[in-house]
Amino acid sequence: MSKATEGPLKPQRKGVKEIMKNLHMVTVTLVLVGALNWGLVALGFNLVTLLLGEGSMLTNLVYILIGVSAVYEIAIHKGSCKLCGKK
Repeated sequence: MSKATEGPLKPQRKGVKEIMKNLHMVTVTLVLVGALNWGLVALGFNLVTLLLGEGSMLTNLVYILIGVSAVYEIAIHKGSCKLCGKK
């Protein structure tokens, strides 16, 4: 093994499990942001449009990502949830 691939400069490979964990953390965060925003909308305050603008492409992208994240979490929930996966 060469010295260039040893120590702190060694290239890191992420396993599938770590990638799935990171994807899960991103989707959960987006779902929580969406849920909190809906709670604020009920109080007359839309944080997403305040930060990104009303009807902007970026606002629409955030809403799409939140929706896709919710669908993803619904699809994988039973398999990844420690409480729901128990029999």
